[in-house]
Amino acid sequence: MVYCYPEKNFMFVCTADTQCSADFAPQTLYYMVTDILYKNLCDGALPNNKASNERLQALIKDLNTNIPFGEKNSPNEKNFDGVKYELADNPMGWKWFRFDFDKDGGTLSYENARGEKKLYFKRNEQVDQAFPETNDYAEQVATPAGRGLRCLVSGSWLEENKFQVRTHFIDINMGSSFMTFGFKGDKVGLFISTRAEFFMRDYLGYAAGKKVN
Repeated sequence: MVYCYPEKNFMFVCTADTQCSADFAPQTLYYMVTDILYKNLCDGALPNNKASNERLQALIKDLNTNIPFGEKNSPNEKNFDGVKYELADNPMGWKWFRFDFDKDGGTLSYENARGEKKLYFKRNEQVDQAFPETNDYAEQVATPAGRGLRCLVSGSWLEENKFQVRTHFIDINMGSSFMTFGFKGDKVGLFISTRAEFFMRDYLGYAAGKKVN
């Protein structure tokens, strides 16, 4: 959604979810822009303010997307490292998965209906990569892109026996997918929660499985 006000030399662009109609509620984007932003725009350029500009530049420089959401390590990690878990029939079509941890992060390997996949992650730090699926759309809805969508992937221990992999899509399609793995003895539970429109539709649901090696 784009608002242009030539008389104020001002443009506002929003790439978030803007589907609410203008009359849905006074808190919608439409009213925020027209009734709040526009009414408070000045008619001329602001005077130079060196101190404020320095504070702004410092703030921008400090911005990053690596927001910790758990612990980097677990005392039980060695019990799950390199272990293959087979899964019972599930909505995602996953047959098995395995974690291979290293000092900085690791790899999640798994197999679904489209073959074997790998996701690389760092501990509480995002890795920029192409998601290992090529059937999701990009420029045209319902038309496979033929490439993996660009995403940021990180991993953390939510509890000593619970690990989560977070994927944030930053391509033409935007969305998020959280994969949570809960371990108990030789058994495992997997829950995938995905927020994405018209893609990643089989990355949603619950699976149960057990250790095979």
